[in-house]
Amino acid sequence: MNEIATLPYYGNTFEQYAIALAIITGGILLIRTFKRRMLNQIKKWTEKTETKPDDYLIEGWERFGSPF
Repeated sequence: MNEIATLPYYGNTFEQYAIALAIITGGILLIRTFKRRMLNQIKKWTEKTETKPDDYLIEGWERFGSPF
C-alpha cells in the first residue's frame, strides 16, 4: 500500500488526493450540519411570531435553499 501512496499521478501522490478528498468531504459535512442547526433555530424563532411572511421565507429556504 505504501508503494501506491507514493506513486505520482498528475504531479500528486495518492496520499495527497486522499487528504484533499477528506478535507472537502469534512467541509461539506460541516456546512450541512451548521446550516441544519441554524435553520432549525431560525425556524423555532419564526414559529413564535404571529406573522406569516417569515414562515413562508423559511419554508422556501428549506425547499429551494443552497445546493449544500
